Amino acid sequence: TPDGVPGGLWARLPAARPELAVGEWDLSELAVANWREALQDLQAQAAVLLEELKKFDFQTSPAETREFLDRLSSFEDQWDRLEQYYVLRKDANNGDSEAQMAADVIANAWARIEPGFQLFERWIGGLSEQRAAEIAAGCGPYARYVLDSRSDARYLLSEKEEAVIARKDANGRAVLVDLYGDRIKSFAYTWQGEEVPESIVMGFLRDSKPTVREEAFHVLYGPYMAGGTPDELVKIYKALVNDFRETIEMRGFESPLAARAHEDDIPLEALRRCFSVAEDALPLMQEFFELKRRALGLERMRRYDVYAPLGADECGMDFASQ
Repeated sequence: TPDGVPGGLWARLPAARPELAVGEWDLSELAVANWREALQDLQAQAAVLLEELKKFDFQTSPAETREFLDRLSSFEDQWDRLEQYYVLRKDANNGDSEAQMAADVIANAWARIEPGFQLFERWIGGLSEQRAAEIAAGCGPYARYVLDSRSDARYLLSEKEEAVIARKDANGRAVLVDLYGDRIKSFAYTWQGEEVPESIVMGFLRDSKPTVREEAFHVLYGPYMAGGTPDELVKIYKALVNDFRETIEMRGFESPLAARAHEDDIPLEALRRCFSVAEDALPLMQEFFELKRRALGLERMRRYDVYAPLGADECGMDFASQ
């Protein structure tokens, strides 16, 4: 966003670039005629798959495993399509009660089904390393999934414990995440007398004028400090963090970092090395910002000076729109 842009920028944008006009999401390609019937059909498919999975043993061949994973992948695609349609509808309109109800029912249904499919991890995790490698090699595009499932098996709890956690997440953790997101989405941002999206204000954090950057910073983060918002968000966030810590401790991870490293398939030592290098480079970063402070002619570097441009901003709307 260039310096000195007059008011009405957001109002003028759709006229200047019609393709950027804000409208409703088109979810017609995901829509279903009757979500309850679609859910019942998927639950029936899940029951068949789970019965087949119970028959897996050390004699199950790579070909049989791949055929099962083909069907499981198709099933999960159908489930995700149904669930995400109502999640997106809910996100687009918080007042859509049907979408809210459907999303909740579908999420709870999955919470009851998911622990059963963990039998695959338990099965592949119980095979010898050589046999698991043979299964993975014969599963084509699912080879990585097979190996990851074997790795995940070591952190599984009992089936009953996993069922409790799945239902707890669907009816507890997921609700807190939604509350946190809905609270932030309710924030309104006023710039130059008009209500604009957050992204428009963020552009002014890079303005060359210190007063504009400061104003943009306060407009962006002011809603977090209004009324009881800070306490409300802190309580939600603290509850989510504590839930995460308790869960990974029960699963046997040595630390939250170890749990994230496992989830992202990154060696824990690699993450630790990255942190170590970043900490060693702190003096270099501090030197950079000291040089930037001098170049900007500031007495001290403030939080809203971090993204200040060095030199005049020559970028206009014509260039930016391209």
